[in-house]
Amino acid sequence: MTRLTVSLALACSFAALAADQPPKLRLAEVQNLAPERYRAELTLDPAKTEFSGNIRIRVKVNQPVQTIWLNANRIAVQRASVIAGGKTVIAKTLPGGDDFLGLQLPSFIPAGAAEIAIRYTGEVRHGDTSGVFQTEDGGVHYILTQFEATHARDAFPCFDEPSYKVPWQLTLRIPLQDKAVSNTPTASETSVSGMRTVIFGETQPLPSYLIAFAVGPFEFVDAGVSGKKRVPVRIVTPKGRAGEAKYAAEVTATILTRLEDYFSIPFPYDKSDQVAIPVTLGFGAMENPGMVTYGQNILLAKPETDSINRQREYAAVAAHELSHQWFGDLVTTNWWNDIWLNEAFATWMGQKLTLSGNRSGTRGWTIPAPNSSPSGRIAW
Repeated sequence: MTRLTVSLALACSFAALAADQPPKLRLAEVQNLAPERYRAELTLDPAKTEFSGNIRIRVKVNQPVQTIWLNANRIAVQRASVIAGGKTVIAKTLPGGDDFLGLQLPSFIPAGAAEIAIRYTGEVRHGDTSGVFQTEDGGVHYILTQFEATHARDAFPCFDEPSYKVPWQLTLRIPLQDKAVSNTPTASETSVSGMRTVIFGETQPLPSYLIAFAVGPFEFVDAGVSGKKRVPVRIVTPKGRAGEAKYAAEVTATILTRLEDYFSIPFPYDKSDQVAIPVTLGFGAMENPGMVTYGQNILLAKPETDSINRQREYAAVAAHELSHQWFGDLVTTNWWNDIWLNEAFATWMGQKLTLSGNRSGTRGWTIPAPNSSPSGRIAW
């Protein structure tokens, strides 16, 4: 054996030993590979405390690796494998605390394309509106998500850092009586044996924390279309609350159109759903691309008891969250320490948009409804 061969063997041994320990913070500390595309299928029932999943992650391996680390929390792996060089090898899982999951392979896989496949189960949270969580309205259960900052790892073993920005494709298997929404429009639906399979279109490149989905007996309110691409806008409400979406349905498309005019960039996504969450803890709304979520009291109100102050609040929050669709979703940060830039801009934009409309007598600044109806305005 030559000296060079011995040196290479020792280097691989030391690399393998180091990679068997989870990262202290960033995945790149222990490996040189990155995701290129995700395909995930989840089976979700709002009445249950557990969900099951299958995920396939196409990765680019830049340097031979024997142990692959992912982010994962509250995930129980049933089977994990890696396809590389035309071969499928079973991976042994390594514990990594609350944030990491290691996949140890029998030998090094070479640089190049590879695919990770994992079958697993996860937990549905209760009394905590982060990760994948259950909430209730009128005795009816719903499942929703809140992944910012680091809770996508509750739903998927993944590269849960904002610098990893790639396309995602989700498929949800849900009870037949329920409906599902996600970041993209539904591509197809089928029903078999009391379960509905909803296949969503692939997203544009997104970091994991901006992926979102919701399952339950939702009602959908048409809120018109927005912008040059005539993007469909909907208000998504819990069962029996569609009538409370009246004001949001009147003004949301106009808010989006004004934002598009400001940015001079067409709305980046294929739809814009505004989804009501019955209860939120620690946040009021979240800018998931194509599927913005709001605390129910921000988005919905009975028309007969609605108030100007409540309408002002919705207008300001919607302008903030929808401005993120460009600045925070289309354009994203490389790490969490720059998220303040997104939030500062969106806060400024919410004020600029709602205070720069048409003057309307003594009631102040207004945003007209998409059809210019006098009733559809934000009154200041």
